[in-house]
Amino acid sequence: MEIDIEIDSLTDCLIERSSGEKLDTEYRLVAKTITKEDAQELQNEGWKFDWSLPHKDDCEIYALTLKDSDQIEGLIALKHFRSYLFTFVELVEAAPHNYGHKGKYIGVEHIYLQLHVS
Repeated sequence: MEIDIEIDSLTDCLIERSSGEKLDTEYRLVAKTITKEDAQELQNEGWKFDWSLPHKDDCEIYALTLKDSDQIEGLIALKHFRSYLFTFVELVEAAPHNYGHKGKYIGVEHIYLQLHVS
């Protein structure tokens, strides 16, 4: 599978493509282990990756949402190497409705970059 990500700007929020409105976001730890069945449901909804694999690899998975919303706009899997003070970004994916230049929101990948660069 080929991954093609274009980063054209960095933003600390999501921007609604149709209106240009900036919207506040938050991250939530996905406390429930994502099973193979859960991952298959996500793939049936259009997600590209098998999100059960990061949990098997001892990653923490966080969901990006708009503030006060349960709708997931993106997921990120992090593997912490605490003794080395290092965190590895295992996997990042925007929700299917945010893919590409026609996605509902601009900035899903940009927010993840800022979260883990700062």
